[in-house]
Amino acid sequence: MKKILITGATGFFGQCLLNHFNDMDYELILVGRDVEVIKQLYPKRIAITYEEMMSLQTKIDVIIHLAVANNNADLSFESFFKVNVELYGDILNFASQNSIQKVINLTTLHVFTNKKDNYTKTKKLALEVEKKYKELKIYNVFCPMIYGKTFSRKLKFLNLFPGILSAVIFNIISNIFPVVSSKSVVQSIEELIIDKIKIPKNIYISDDKDILFTIFKKTLDVSFVIVIILFFWWAFIILWLAIRISSPGPAIFVQKRIGKNGLLFKCYKFRTMNIGTKNVGTHEVNKNSITSIGKFLRSSKLDELPQIINIIRGELSLVGPRPGLPSQTKLFEARNLRKVYAVLPGITGLSQINNIDMSTPNKLAESDKRYITMRSIPLEIKIVILTFFGRGSGDKVK
Repeated sequence: MKKILITGATGFFGQCLLNHFNDMDYELILVGRDVEVIKQLYPKRIAITYEEMMSLQTKIDVIIHLAVANNNADLSFESFFKVNVELYGDILNFASQNSIQKVINLTTLHVFTNKKDNYTKTKKLALEVEKKYKELKIYNVFCPMIYGKTFSRKLKFLNLFPGILSAVIFNIISNIFPVVSSKSVVQSIEELIIDKIKIPKNIYISDDKDILFTIFKKTLDVSFVIVIILFFWWAFIILWLAIRISSPGPAIFVQKRIGKNGLLFKCYKFRTMNIGTKNVGTHEVNKNSITSIGKFLRSSKLDELPQIINIIRGELSLVGPRPGLPSQTKLFEARNLRKVYAVLPGITGLSQINNIDMSTPNKLAESDKRYITMRSIPLEIKIVILTFFGRGSGDKVK
């Protein structure tokens, strides 16, 4: 029987998790500042204070850290810091002193934004505290707003509406901001406890997107293709001629790439390298292999224009993870582990505007997974706008 220590069990998600654990064969030790409240909610469970935890003699298998000062709390920075940073440090210190190898920390996607509120600041600082405990196996579960059978916190107002109207409003909200069901988060934590499958240390969870987001994505893709064909057809002719004149070989470069569900497709680009260049990732290619006009095409991203053919064929989207080569096995494995291939690849993406390229496969795969988790209509628009204004330098050369 696994012994699991849980902090923050009285919170909204804590109660969702404990309801699930009622059917599981676990010995649970619940830690909190107000033991009486814990005992009222869970009279059959062991409840102790944080002070009692530090002298606990029982061998613990897993710690699940849920205790948090949430972003809707009206607290000072010092109060947020005490809960979100100092308390987390105490938990990790306890785990280190007692050789507890697995700590599951529920945290927020806000740490990947530019928000300056006290909640986000302290959750970022908490991740810095982890770096002192390299001997621990710490799993961070990054989530957007969590909801259950009823709505809480910022979504609480939805409980005032009739079922159908509430569902319609929630559907619109979920396409503007990522959300996740408590059931999905519970399932991910359960997988981490069981530890039967290989799981990356950083877990990103959100609900799959529905038909509204799909329609938006398809509209964006089609609009992009139409604009390019109607207003920039002349650019194809000029670039085609410039490439043919500047170096021997065809103007269009065709290369097999890995697409959705791991299937191969032919990716079309304007050729930027000399004929005979090794068919590997750009970061493995010497800069002397790039043609004179190729440098301009790559820096301006105009070499990507022929990929409207791939968009028309349904192999690419305008925004998504950049497709890799079959020979890039480390990148394939890292993306496959994080289920990045569940979505269409794209011409540009979150990783690209943040200058993360294929020379760092694990970092790129994690960034791609983060994008999939954080997808929303505003984020798609933001990525397109930043790409249009030149954000991101493209794949580095050797």
